[in-house]
Amino acid sequence: MIAEWRKKPVVLLLCIAFCCIPWAQGALIPGLGGYLTISSLCLLVGSVYAAIDRLNTSRPLVPRSFFEIPVVICILVYFAIGLASYFFAAEQLPFLKEAIQRCILILAPLYLFSMGPKRPEDLKKAFYWLMFMSSIMSIIVFEEGVRIGFSAPVYALDLHKNQIAGTCSVTAVIAIACLLTSSDSKRRFMFTIFLVIALLGCVASQGRAGFLCTIVATFFMLIARRASLKQITKFVLSVALVSVAIVHFMPKEVIENATSTKKNSNQVRLLVWTELYPILSRKPFSPVGWGNGLFVGSILYHDVANVLLYDWMQMSILGPLALLSIIFFAIKLTLDNASRMPTNTYLSFVNLIALGIICTRFTHGMLDTFWIGRGCNLCTFMGIGLAVYVKLLLDQQQQIRRLSNQMRAAGPARIPQKLAA
Repeated sequence: MIAEWRKKPVVLLLCIAFCCIPWAQGALIPGLGGYLTISSLCLLVGSVYAAIDRLNTSRPLVPRSFFEIPVVICILVYFAIGLASYFFAAEQLPFLKEAIQRCILILAPLYLFSMGPKRPEDLKKAFYWLMFMSSIMSIIVFEEGVRIGFSAPVYALDLHKNQIAGTCSVTAVIAIACLLTSSDSKRRFMFTIFLVIALLGCVASQGRAGFLCTIVATFFMLIARRASLKQITKFVLSVALVSVAIVHFMPKEVIENATSTKKNSNQVRLLVWTELYPILSRKPFSPVGWGNGLFVGSILYHDVANVLLYDWMQMSILGPLALLSIIFFAIKLTLDNASRMPTNTYLSFVNLIALGIICTRFTHGMLDTFWIGRGCNLCTFMGIGLAVYVKLLLDQQQQIRRLSNQMRAAGPARIPQKLAA
């Protein structure tokens, strides 16, 4: 395996990037304010390697078709709007730090996952490593929850409960994608164990967003899988039954913590959302710049627990509009990819995971302020990069088939020997 990774450094970097996502604090690099983590550093190095590799093999850094994909155009527009907020930033240093961070967390994963992988099978190792490392984290978190009797959210391993739940939701959708594309009973049993462990991590951390993210992502994955109305109905009923079972069997303290609207975190969210929206709506085109908070009197709005409000505050109303267009075209791209290929291939497996990651991370970004940093943004653009990779590979295969059919129609004498073979 080591010899294989020496020949495929991109595979190694992707594996390290994925398996370090649960530990999103990563390696703090002086001068960048802790923005550079192990995962983002691997993606940055991998992007440089992929670019050099393409140049060495006489390929363009980015093919022209890359810029014709709607979600890529939307990401570049989104990034341009953010850079333009520099002229409105109250403080330039926070802007520069966040600009560096967003370059690493948006452009690097988009480029590497679009241009780096050679085969969809290579990505499987990275997904499995993430499930393995996340399962270790979930088991430690669950044991801590059992020790304290689930009386409070778990902040184990120096990780925030929402960070734990978010990683568990990503692991859950990867396990679900494995279940939806695998027919081997032993493998399905193994993936079911990974799924259960991930959900137990959500239970122990009491991160309700993790469950919601998993449900939303699974619904879209079933659509991509071309599930029937009956199958989707079964999924909805299963979610309802599991919810009832959790309410019935879980300790009373857990249920009270999960359903309470009087908890401090919920009160703060509602207060910030209801106060900030009227302020932003009065001056929708007045950004404060990346990395800067909004001062209203003596109140500083910075940790707003909603990515749309966050981008609106920092980038004007154009920020959330551009972000919504990114998510819309990203989901559309994965659904279009799914309609162009069988449901039991490695490429279909990769496409399902891309869709699941995009849905779960964006849903989480709507409820928590981990969109920038701590892996949420990073995972989202990993997923979008995967979707772009699948689209480019499908286009390439379609072009090869079209050329092959044209040459066969022209007659056997004009078919090159290698192509005929």
